[in-house]
Amino acid sequence: MNIKDYEIFKFADNSYTDYENNGKKYLLNKEVYLDVVLTDYCNSNCNFCIADLIHNKLNCNLEIFKEKIKFAVDNLHVKEVLLLGGEPTMSKNLLEIIQYLNTLNLDKIVITSNGIRLAQNKEYRELILSSGITNLNISFMNLNPTKQNKTTNSKYILQLEDITNIYDTCVKYGVKMRINNNIFLNNNDRLEDIIEFYEIVFPHCDSIKFSPLLETDSFSVVDYKTEWAKTNRLSDNKVYKLFTSLQEYYTIKYKLSVIENDLQFGFVKNTMIPLNVPIILNWNFGNFTGMMNKAKEGKINNLKLLPNNELSLSWNRELSEYFIKTN
Repeated sequence: MNIKDYEIFKFADNSYTDYENNGKKYLLNKEVYLDVVLTDYCNSNCNFCIADLIHNKLNCNLEIFKEKIKFAVDNLHVKEVLLLGGEPTMSKNLLEIIQYLNTLNLDKIVITSNGIRLAQNKEYRELILSSGITNLNISFMNLNPTKQNKTTNSKYILQLEDITNIYDTCVKYGVKMRINNNIFLNNNDRLEDIIEFYEIVFPHCDSIKFSPLLETDSFSVVDYKTEWAKTNRLSDNKVYKLFTSLQEYYTIKYKLSVIENDLQFGFVKNTMIPLNVPIILNWNFGNFTGMMNKAKEGKINNLKLLPNNELSLSWNRELSEYFIKTN
């Protein structure tokens, strides 16, 4: 097992350098990474997606994005880039952005996708997965097609066969694939459900990450929550019991020790159950996240390139004080 294969799970020294932006002082992580949001558009409509709260849907300007990515790499020492949306495969610029990233000597080029277009179009899947990306994260909520559809509200229902096809292509081109699964009311909210999901899915991926629905903070995103997310988010106590039980189940069954990363980037605790296909638990709730405190301290762990063409310290595209001047 190589920890470096799992971009959500790493051991950084969380050292920071002084960074001033628009007259305000921050602390910039020496291993800062870059989130690149190519588009707000999506071919799915997940119940808990905060992107749906953005009223003006935008697509990035390719040439401006190239310039600002280059600035982040040259001046802010970015070595890892995560391509996001909306849904990044909905962007006409995705392939050209990947090709450009391949010229920058990066450590990782990662795509997080709902997998729909990759599942539907084999030629497109081959094109993207052979383009030079290193990692692919697929959001897959439930093995039951009815439950999957009820969560994603998509015209195309992603199923296990699709996951298998995408993974086979990933293996062909040496791309590491992770399944991202959110736990919430009636979706892998019991220990037996998570175990069943893992045992069926693990032959078709390189790792699986389980996360509760995120409780956001106003520093990083527009401070709204949908009623659906409020109603269906599990309590901190229930997630704690669920994660603890899951760790105990596999550590006893296979006589192994959990690997703990106590505040990744000084930000959120992660633990890894080191099976052949690891389980990663994202403790982004309650006392296990330093999110609010780190935000107040002005610590910056990732940069954001937003589809309004602004390189920013924040997800909040309405706050120009966080925009980074690159000229």
